[in-house]
Amino acid sequence: MKRALFSALTSLLVVAIAAAASSTARSGKESEKETVANTAPIGMESLLPRPHGQAFAIYASVEGADLLRPQALAMPQSSDASAPEASQPGSAGRLSFRVTATTLGVQPDAASSARFDSDLETAELLRSLHFRLRISQGGLKVERLQPADVRMIGVPADVPYGERIYRVIFQSAPLPASTRMVLEVTAPNGELLCKFPVAGN
Repeated sequence: MKRALFSALTSLLVVAIAAAASSTARSGKESEKETVANTAPIGMESLLPRPHGQAFAIYASVEGADLLRPQALAMPQSSDASAPEASQPGSAGRLSFRVTATTLGVQPDAASSARFDSDLETAELLRSLHFRLRISQGGLKVERLQPADVRMIGVPADVPYGERIYRVIFQSAPLPASTRMVLEVTAPNGELLCKFPVAGN
C-alpha cells in the first residue's frame, strides 16, 4: 500500500515539474516574440578598418519600438500655457537597443565602406565595441549618456565567429518629447565609428 502511494505521489510530482517547465518555455517564447515584434531597425553602416582589417557591417535596432511611435511622442493639447512639456515615454526609464556587428555576407574590401584606422584585428574589434546615447534637448546643450548595461547575446565572445550581437540598455530620467537621441558606436579607443538617429524623435 505504501509503495503504491509513493509511486502515485512520484508520478504526480513528475507531471507537475513537466507542466511547470512547459509553461516557462512557453512564456519565454512569447516574451521573445513580443520583443521581436516591437523591434524596429534604425540603420546600417558598412566599415573597413585599415590597414589590415576586414570590412564589416553594423546594424542597429531599437527594442520596445512601440514606445517611440509618433502618437506616443506627440505633445498633448492643453489650454494651460504653463503646463509641463510631455515626456518621452521610450526614454523615461529604460531604452534598449540591439546592435549586430558582422562580417557575414560582407565583401572583405567593400568599396562603399567607411574607412578608419585600427591596430585591432577585426574579430577583436567586433567583440570590443562601445556605445553611448547622445541626447539633445535643443540649443547647444548635448549630453552623452553611458549604458546602464551592455551584454553580448548569441554566440559567446570566446567562441570564434564573424558576428557579435549586443543588447545595450540605457537608463534616463523622463525627457521632453522634443528630445533628439542618437545611438553612437565607438571603437575601444573612443573613436566614433557610426551613429544612428533614433526614429520617432
